[in-house]
Amino acid sequence: MALTTCSECGSNLSSKAAACPGCGASQRDRISTLAKVCAVVLGLVVGFLLLNELG
Repeated sequence: MALTTCSECGSNLSSKAAACPGCGASQRDRISTLAKVCAVVLGLVVGFLLLNELG
């Protein structure tokens, strides 16, 4: 079981936990936001590379 830190209160919690046992903050939202940011960055990099190749 990997441990991570709650972004709200700093408590240690399981990386698979849906919410922090200390403060109750949802951890699923943080993962979803991280996935969205990664997707946008990856899209920008791919778009930049394609534009460089075409032009």
